[in-house]
Amino acid sequence: MRTLKVLALASFSLAAASFGFTATADAQCNNSCSTAHDGECDDGGPGHLYDICDLGSDCADCGTRGATAGCTNTCSTSNDSECDDGGPGSLYSICDLGTDCNDCGARGAAPAASALCSNTCSTSNDSECDDGGPGSLYSICDLGTDCNDCGARGAAPAASALCSNTCSTSNDSECDDGGPGSLYSICDLGTDCNDCGARGAAPVAQVAAATICSNTCGTANDSECDDGGPNSLYSICGYGSDCNDCGARPETSTCSNTCGTSNDGECDDGGPGHLYDICDIGTDCSDCGAR
Repeated sequence: MRTLKVLALASFSLAAASFGFTATADAQCNNSCSTAHDGECDDGGPGHLYDICDLGSDCADCGTRGATAGCTNTCSTSNDSECDDGGPGSLYSICDLGTDCNDCGARGAAPAASALCSNTCSTSNDSECDDGGPGSLYSICDLGTDCNDCGARGAAPAASALCSNTCSTSNDSECDDGGPGSLYSICDLGTDCNDCGARGAAPVAQVAAATICSNTCGTANDSECDDGGPNSLYSICGYGSDCNDCGARPETSTCSNTCGTSNDGECDDGGPGHLYDICDIGTDCSDCGAR
């Protein structure tokens, strides 16, 4: 019966070849497995009964296996029925990702060159993500340096972006730079990059020359606009001096705070909406707005 089965399978293979049903050149399909043609899939791939042969070498029983970028059995413990490559679902992390294919299955293609993916973290391959990025358990290593445990991280921020981790509370999983979505405002914008993500280029660099934009306000980076300009919540700072919270302000020829009572919450320049007219028009800009 086994002889008949082998002959039948061989006849089918020849017929398939004659009709162009051969596997593509980049697929894995041969019958070099010592137990090929026994009706049981023995190559360790998806749906296998046994893993006594290399992936793709029991094609008659398992079918054609697809070619993958991360699939070799160069791991010293390959074919022990335990996944040892440090990737998702692995039991151990004693081999490189994709080198224990029969036990772990094929891994995805290597991360794009623009991605952050290395294993220079001192705790790489411990099945815990330690790079401080999204989903990490700990923040003891730089973003993208614990790739086998965390996966590839997005490409490094553009050179024009604000992205550093000089904030004293970086890598605590809380955004502390005072920008959009932050929980706290105890650090400068863009200095808590692992927790907040990259921030846009500094407003000073982005805005045209005819604007006022600084962060000299004593309450800058508190997520509240305090410069007394349009849409501000408070008027405790000079116009244009709370740029991260208010945005850049337009510079006009009639907007200054040279009035002796500027920043008192009362418009004193004698223009529309004023309470007093003790200063020249346009010189109490924080309280009256640009004229």
